[in-house]
Order: sequence, then structure tokens, then C-alpha cells
Amino acid sequence: MVGVELDTMTSKIAHYLYPSQHVRNHGFERDFAADASFTAAIGNVPFGDIQPYDDKHNPNALSIHNYFIRKSLALTQPGGYVATITSKFTSDAQRTAAREQIAELGDFVGGVRLPSKAFDRQAKTDVVTDLLIFRRREADGEPTAQTKQWIKSTPMKVGDGRIPINDYFQAHPQNVLGTLRIGHGLHGSESLNVDADSSRPLVDQVRDRLSRITAEARATGLGLTAPDADFAAAVDLDRGGLFTADNAAARVIPGTIRFNDVGSTFEQYEAGRWTELPSKGKSRTAEWRALLGMGDTVLELVNASRTATTFAQREELRERLNRQYDAYVGTYGRINRYKWTSHATRATDEQAAKRFPELERKWRAENGDTALDVDGETITEPYDGELPDEVVGELWEVAYTPAQAPYKKRSHLEGAIKYDPRLAMVRGIEHYNDDTHTASKAAIFHDDISTSLAPATSAQNIDEAIAISLDEAGSIDPPAHGGAARHDHRGRPRPGPRKDVSGPQERRRVGAGSRLPLRQRSPETGAGSSARSREPRSLRRRGAGPVESRPRRRRPVEDWAAPRCRMDR
Repeated sequence: MVGVELDTMTSKIAHYLYPSQHVRNHGFERDFAADASFTAAIGNVPFGDIQPYDDKHNPNALSIHNYFIRKSLALTQPGGYVATITSKFTSDAQRTAAREQIAELGDFVGGVRLPSKAFDRQAKTDVVTDLLIFRRREADGEPTAQTKQWIKSTPMKVGDGRIPINDYFQAHPQNVLGTLRIGHGLHGSESLNVDADSSRPLVDQVRDRLSRITAEARATGLGLTAPDADFAAAVDLDRGGLFTADNAAARVIPGTIRFNDVGSTFEQYEAGRWTELPSKGKSRTAEWRALLGMGDTVLELVNASRTATTFAQREELRERLNRQYDAYVGTYGRINRYKWTSHATRATDEQAAKRFPELERKWRAENGDTALDVDGETITEPYDGELPDEVVGELWEVAYTPAQAPYKKRSHLEGAIKYDPRLAMVRGIEHYNDDTHTASKAAIFHDDISTSLAPATSAQNIDEAIAISLDEAGSIDPPAHGGAARHDHRGRPRPGPRKDVSGPQERRRVGAGSRLPLRQRSPETGAGSSARSREPRSLRRRGAGPVESRPRRRRPVEDWAAPRCRMDR
């Protein structure tokens, strides 16, 4: 079993509960396994109006909850199950695009709508949640009728009002574990509530409905048929233990490209395997190697800025990066150069006239009236009146919009290299002006763009001292006789105070003039981890800069890194 958990404490708890299983402490968006690797996937997906960046599994920017479901299906073998708890918005949203993308990979087996207060005790939330079950479809399979039904969501009469509810739950009211009611949410907007049926324990109700859903699935050929997962060819997934961001950092990141000098070909790392790429021309091969070389230097420079390196060492790396960039620009041109494609900016009259009838049909279908058919089922009758003038104008404008507008084409950055995690960083070291088609170097060429805080050596009062001691030591453990503690909170020997090294600027003391001695942070842990963010704000404002750094303001990462580059979370 493989578990993925972003929160550090939760992943440790999972590891201690299941020490023989493989627990990974990182975001689910990381490319940690190949597609079709698992027999089944189960999880409580996060909810939020954010779109994780994932070229492979989220090219259309699905919201995080729908993205998790779709990626879970992609990682599951054909015939495997995905069971997930998600908010009602996955099923009830009037826009069907997300459900259509999920249905591209799997069939909807069934779902159970839980009461509003189902997670009140654990998460202090009364949002309506669904337990949904999907089955990864075989390559030659077609979506089932129930899957097509689940894609749709139409308004339903609830009490004195109407509210969109997924067609599946309208057709299977027995799978709604409670009574539907329209309430009022944020800013007075209408929201769906499900009042629990207190006559039976909720766990018994869920077990009963899931048993019936899975029994029907087996009877209709949608049972769990995927074989057991085989991790023999995957890296680490067959080993038990807790895999954190620290020990994962030393491993190769999926998408990474390397050059095989023996075969004169590129190879790409994909979920534990190096795969040979199709051969490139001599010029493109040389250009890619130059780009990847700059990427390695950027990584070295960023790491050096975060650690106790000397100013001279960082200057040497900056000089190397300058040489690499200048040589690249002199040979190939700017990194972010592009050419506009020759696609038309507006469709012809014939093309627009051909598209208009279909656009009109869709508009009439989406803006019709709902009614009940002879069987009591809710149906939507298309709008049959004359189209309003403003609607006609909007539809013609859409009809004249070409399916593919002109876009910026960067042929030298296309292909397998666009998945290499270093490429986004390389593109970020150059500021490209679209108006003048000129470029300038980013701050990384002449300054430290990622700095760290020096360990606190004193505090203004006892409250600050306690906060820093808890943050850096994990307990309140004042150093004996004003010196450094002999051991840290993990029982490891702690060295004495670190000496300053010479350079253009001496380190500033934190809270200079205080009489409260604090234990020093061990150099092995790095000078300034993210945990320092828990210090009192008054103390953080006096934080020291990096060892031997030039006097300057800290520059935001956006000055050098591409805005969508996510190496880690």
C-alpha cells in the first residue's frame, strides 16, 4: 500500500500506524508513480478554488478536488476502483466540464450523499459531501449510461425552491442519506442541506448502500477486475517506511532529462525508469544540453544561497551562469524567444455560418424550461422562442472566433524538455519584453535571490525565549551556564556556537543587547529552516541575513523563477 500525505504530522501518524507500508510526505501533484500503477485508490480529497499545476494530469486546470479524482483514475489500472469523499460540488456543479474529463478515464459506479453534519465532529464543517466510486475504464470501453447520467446536473424542486442536483442522485434518492432541504449559505445564497436520518447509525446506512452499489456493479460487469499492483520496476514503492521531502530531494525528479554520451541520445526519467527519447538533430541536441547545463547551475546557486557558503563561492557560480547564458544567447538567441503562429485571428463567413446552428442548438438546450415527463423524471425542454438580439450577437461573435487563435510558438522548448523541472527555472532567469523582443538578466545573475535566517542568539524577553526554544529545540531546555546545550531534542550531540566567517559584511546579531542566551542551531540542519516562521513577529523582523551576504533587500522569488514552476510543496 502507498499513502500520500502533504501534512508532516499526519504522514508521521500514518507511518507509525502502518510501519510496513509506504508513506510519502509530499503533495499529490508530484509525479511519484506511473499511470496504471495501482489496483485501487481511496482518499478524502481536499476542497478549494485552486488549480494545481500539473502538465500531465491537469492540463485544463481543474479545481483541486476534481484534479485529485482524475489523477487517481489515471494512476489506477483498468478495472480498478477509485473511492473518494468529495464535496457535493463535484457532482452538482452546473458546468459539466470537470465531470466530462473525469468520465474520459473511468465509469461512475455509484455514490452516496452524506448528511450535512457527517464531518462536523472531525472537521467542524457542515458542507454536504458525497462518497463516490469510479472504475477505471478499459482502453476500448465506452462510457456507461449511468456515467452519462452522472455528468448531468439539473435544477430540482426542493421544498418551495429549486436547486441544481446531480441527475444520478435525482434518479437514486435512496442513496441520499437524509432529507433534502434548501438553506442559506454565505452572503445569503441558497445552499443544499441534507438532514440526517437518526433512526439508524450512519455507518450502517453507508454500509448498506455501498453493498448494494457494488453488488449491482458486479452484476453489470463493472466489478473490481484489476490485478494486484506490481512495483518491481518502480523505484521505492515496494519498500515500507516514511519518505519525506528531505530524502526524496536526493532522488531524481520525474521528467528530468539526461544525455547519454555513449549513445549520443537523451533519456528521460519517468516514475522510476529512464526511457530513451527519439534522436534530435545536432543543433537541437547542443541547444538542449546548453539549457540543461544552465539549469544545473541555477540549482547549485539557489542551494548555495540557502546554506552557509562563502561569498566567493557564490560569486564563482554566478560567473559560471553568466558565461553559460552569454554563450547561449550568442549562439541561439534569447531563451524565451518565440514566433507567432500563422493561425487566423477571425473565422471566415462560411466557417461562422457553419458553426452558428450548433451554437444556437446548445444555447436553446441550456436555457430551456424544466418539466416532468410521464414517468415523473425531470427533463429540460429546449427554448423554442425567438432568440434575443443580444444573444444572437454573442453567438455570432463566438462563431467568428477561430478554434485555434495565433499563439506564441517556442519550438526550441517543445518536446520532452518541457517536462524537465529545470526548464522553468532557466526560463525564469531571463526577463523577456514582448513589445521590444529584447531580454535582460534577472537578479540571480548578480545577487542572492534565496536567503536564509541566521540562528537566534538572544531574545528581548522570556516569551520570545520560550518561543525560540520550542521552535529550534522542540522543548524548553535552556543551555547550561549560558553556553550551548550539549544535545538537541533528538538526543544528538550539539556543537558549540558557530564562528562567523570573513566576508564583505559581518552577520548581524538577533536582538543585540539582550541578556537571554539561547541555544545555537546545529550547522547540520542548515542555517534557517522554514520552521523559523513560527517565531514572534517582533523577533523575525530582526532576523539576520545569510552568512557573508551583501547588504540588500530580500528579492522575491518571482524575480527569477517562472510563476508556474512547482518543484516541491
